[in-house]
Amino acid sequence: MSTTPATPEINLDEIQKEVSGLSQDQLMAEVLKTRVRQKKQQKKQQGSGAQKTYQLRQREKFKLMKAEAIRLGIWDKINEEAEAKAEAELGEESDVAEDAA
Repeated sequence: MSTTPATPEINLDEIQKEVSGLSQDQLMAEVLKTRVRQKKQQKKQQGSGAQKTYQLRQREKFKLMKAEAIRLGIWDKINEEAEAKAEAELGEESDVAEDAA
């Protein structure tokens, strides 16, 4: 008989309060930081090794921040900037790796 692991619980109200308390600049910075990380992971084609609870919380927080960024009309700008930064950071990482080899 197999048992299913318990699903981690997160407080969505707490996350909503956290997101709604951000200024537009803070929201943009947070979404950009997360989007750059996502773009880098997509390019590397790697999954995250973080714990389930952290992943779930981050996913929910990002969904709320993305919705707010879309509502404010800044999502496309963030996404374009994230793409450029991800490319630049990956280029720097590969240059460092080549120098080390």
